[in-house]
Amino acid sequence: MKLGITGSPTPTVIWTKKGKPIPRARTSNTIDCTTLELLKAHHGDTGNYLVIVENDHGRDFADIPFIIIDKCGPPEGPLEVSDVFADSC
Repeated sequence: MKLGITGSPTPTVIWTKKGKPIPRARTSNTIDCTTLELLKAHHGDTGNYLVIVENDHGRDFADIPFIIIDKCGPPEGPLEVSDVFADSC
């Protein structure tokens, strides 16, 4: 996730999920943008992420929903097959 930011002096940026730091995340900040990269993201990383941008003149924040799409895993069983006939199913 890459977000444009502005402020003078350059603001500090904090990313959190459920009020806590994100241990597997890599963040980087420049004068005009902040980036959050989730390393080895998986479906459990889905949720709202909070970014807080602050300097001497104020504070702003955004609550950003992330939806992580993962490839499907194997089906969980037992599976029950029904209504299968020789000419249709």
